Amino acid sequence: MIRVFPATPWRWHDAAFESLRAEGGHRVSARRENGATTWLRVVAGKSGRVRIRDNFGGRTPQWSVRDVRKSGADFEVYLRKGQVLEAWLPRPKSPPPAPANPAVPVVIGASPGA
Repeated sequence: MIRVFPATPWRWHDAAFESLRAEGGHRVSARRENGATTWLRVVAGKSGRVRIRDNFGGRTPQWSVRDVRKSGADFEVYLRKGQVLEAWLPRPKSPPPAPANPAVPVVIGASPGA
């Protein structure tokens, strides 16, 4: 199971990562803009079924591979080792509103009262 940005803090409206290893040896890259995933790529580490959790907030991905299917809360596709799967999602016009109780940012290395 691949989860993209599963626990990203609200304040991280824009973020990205490249080639993180996921379970099964898959390499995952993704981009987040205005608080939502806008692009992801999976390079299959082995042949078999790949499952990606749908946490896209009702937005429909455009997949680079035709056979991606929705199964419950996940997208599933069979990939061969080394095969690349990409998805593009619409970019929200603005970040989501602040939650009712956002955590206070922690600044490491700052002296108290600074």
